[in-house]
Amino acid sequence: MGTPGFALPAFQALANNDKFEVIAAYTQPDRPVGKKQTLLPSAVKIFAQKQNIPVYQPADINNQTTIKQIKLLAPDIIVVVAYGMILPTAILNIPKYGCVNIHASLLPRWRGASPIAFAILNGDVETGVTYMLMDEKLDHGPILKQIKAPISSEDTLDTLSEKLAKLGTENLCQTLLDYVENVINPLPQDDSAATVAKSLTRDDAKIDWHEPAERVERKIRAFDPWPGTFCLWNDKRLKINKAKLGTDEPVLEPGEVRKIDERVLIGTGQGNLEISELQLEGKKPIQIKEFLNGFSDFNGARLI
Repeated sequence: MGTPGFALPAFQALANNDKFEVIAAYTQPDRPVGKKQTLLPSAVKIFAQKQNIPVYQPADINNQTTIKQIKLLAPDIIVVVAYGMILPTAILNIPKYGCVNIHASLLPRWRGASPIAFAILNGDVETGVTYMLMDEKLDHGPILKQIKAPISSEDTLDTLSEKLAKLGTENLCQTLLDYVENVINPLPQDDSAATVAKSLTRDDAKIDWHEPAERVERKIRAFDPWPGTFCLWNDKRLKINKAKLGTDEPVLEPGEVRKIDERVLIGTGQGNLEISELQLEGKKPIQIKEFLNGFSDFNGARLI
């Protein structure tokens, strides 16, 4: 059970291992994309069809028809990776060995829908993947195995997602085999250490220039490529696509733009941010030098 590209490496690992038989793939319904609202299949569906694996796309996983369908399939185990739906108890209890989730954090830190973004946003120096048995609570069940990975100062949501997707396949098949053969003793999570990474919205991506430059810079990386950090300039949405910590001098007001030699700095609540790529509402991404050529009044502006 999975939907986006993040789920694909794990799916491929299981499908290509002769000790496993993937009897079905469950994924989200095709979604409308773009101005023409063209229906596009998920990465999991595309791969499953190429492998002649049956694909199911229920709009509601709680549907009684779907539950009966899974009972008829009689899986030994269900592997869940970024599926996008919460499984009801009726499904969790179907497989002989339960449901195993691959979660992109070191649980119990960052339970929830956006663990990778929250790890970057909060300045974590490491993260990883957790193989866990699912129960009725969100990302709460006992842990089978964890694999750690460092977070670099240049990692974005996109790059770190790619690293963790690959990392999640490294021990997957062996961990599942060890689990069903009772080599692994699942360990309960420490609920007192739990943190939650809620689902992100576009509004979460608005920059507060009164926050320190370090946090704004992390936010830009944590929300790249989606939902993309933004602020307002001349009543238009302005995305800040690429930036790094700038010099502390000169001291600028929060949101104040100043060109210093070849650099463009924006003041924050503590320190300055040096920006390199912007995207004005309705326009394509553009390098800061080219942006200034088209909008000379940007130098000295105040962003909100």
